[in-house]
Amino acid sequence: MGNGKKDTPNPSSTSIPDLQREIGTLIERSKWHRTIGWAAISAATIVILFLFGWIFLHLPVEAKHDSDAVNERISAINERLATLTTTIEFMKPDPGKRIPTIMNDNLHSGENLDLGLKTIGAVARRATKEKIHSNEASISEVGQRIVRTALKQDANAWAVASQVLDYVSFLRSSRLSSLGYAIPLSDQIGHFDIGEAIEQKDPITFSFINFANVASAAIAEHIGGGPTYTSDQKEGPALLIITSGPRTILKLDQHRLRNIVFVGMGIEYDGGPADFKKVTFINCNFKMPSTSGSAHFALAVLSAPVTNFTKT
Repeated sequence: MGNGKKDTPNPSSTSIPDLQREIGTLIERSKWHRTIGWAAISAATIVILFLFGWIFLHLPVEAKHDSDAVNERISAINERLATLTTTIEFMKPDPGKRIPTIMNDNLHSGENLDLGLKTIGAVARRATKEKIHSNEASISEVGQRIVRTALKQDANAWAVASQVLDYVSFLRSSRLSSLGYAIPLSDQIGHFDIGEAIEQKDPITFSFINFANVASAAIAEHIGGGPTYTSDQKEGPALLIITSGPRTILKLDQHRLRNIVFVGMGIEYDGGPADFKKVTFINCNFKMPSTSGSAHFALAVLSAPVTNFTKT
C-alpha cells in the first residue's frame, strides 16, 4: 500500500490438496465427455497435464524440503491422472485391442515411471472388473517386466504386478472349457490337501477329468504330511479342478501340488517351501507380500498358462 506496486497473486497460496480436488472433479466430469466428443476429452487431458506441471513448479519452498510429503502428494496426483487416462481409453471403441500398447507405452515412460505404473494398474483393474479380453501373451510379458522391476525393491511396481497377474488369470478363463468334461469328485478317490484356508466364505467344489495311474495322477498334499493316495490305490484323477469364489483364500505355502486347476478364488503365497507341477490358475486373484519367493512364483505363473515352480 502506497508504494505504487500492484499486488500479484502468490502461486504457492493455492494448496496442493485444492488442486487435487480440482483434478478429482475433472475426472468425474470425464464421464460427460462421452456426449461432447473427443475434442473436449483432449482439452481436458491438456488441462490436467498442465495442472500437474504447474503444481510441481509452484510447490512452496518449505514443502520442497520435505521430500516424503511431496512424494506422497505427487503419488496421489499420479493416481488420479492414471484413473483419468484409463477412463478416456476405455471410452473409445474396443479397448481390449489397445490394452497391450497402453501398458507397454506406460512401462517405458521413463520421465515418470510412477505415473506409468499406476496407469498400468488402473487399466488392469478396470479390464478385469469389466471382463475385457485382450492379448494374453502381451499382457503376460508386461507383467513379467514389472515383476522384475519389483525385484529391485520397488513397492509400487509389486502392487501393479499383482494387478496385472489378476488380469492374466482372468484372460485364461477361456482355457477352462477346453479341458474337457469334469466329473464331481468322490471322497473315496483320494485325500487332497489343497492348501490352508485363510478364509472360506464361498463353497469349494472338487471335480476331475479322466483317470491316470497314481504315478502321474493329481497330487495335493502338505509337504512332510501324509500322501494323497493310500498304498493300495492304483488310479487317481488325471486333472483335479478346484472351484470357489473370491471370498475364499487358499494359502499354498508348504504344499506339493500336481495337475491341479484353481478356479475363481483368492490365492496367497508368502514365499515358503512349495513344489508345484502343472498347476493352473484361472480367474484367481493373488494376495502376496513383496518377497523374492513371491516374485519368482509370480514370474512362473505369468510365463506360462501351466505353472511349474519349486521353492525349498
